[in-house]
Amino acid sequence: MTLSEEAAEALVAGYLGGRALPRSVHKAVVNAARARLIDGDVPILDSMLCRVIDRGADEYSAQNSGESPQSEGSRALWSNQQGGRNQAR
Repeated sequence: MTLSEEAAEALVAGYLGGRALPRSVHKAVVNAARARLIDGDVPILDSMLCRVIDRGADEYSAQNSGESPQSEGSRALWSNQQGGRNQAR
């Protein structure tokens, strides 16, 4: 695994905060983050990519646990940890 792949994986894992994504969505999100890293685009996880991650994680959780999707609470916690931003740089 290249350094950019490892960095992209770490960014996505950090944003997910223990949540999971379907394999195909995870791969696509990591590839998008990797491309943004290589191109020098910031933020790496922009609002659109974060929405894709949140939607995928919520749907995956609902399908696999039989419970309701995760609330906005986990995203609010992430936002607070990032200084009020819902984006990773």
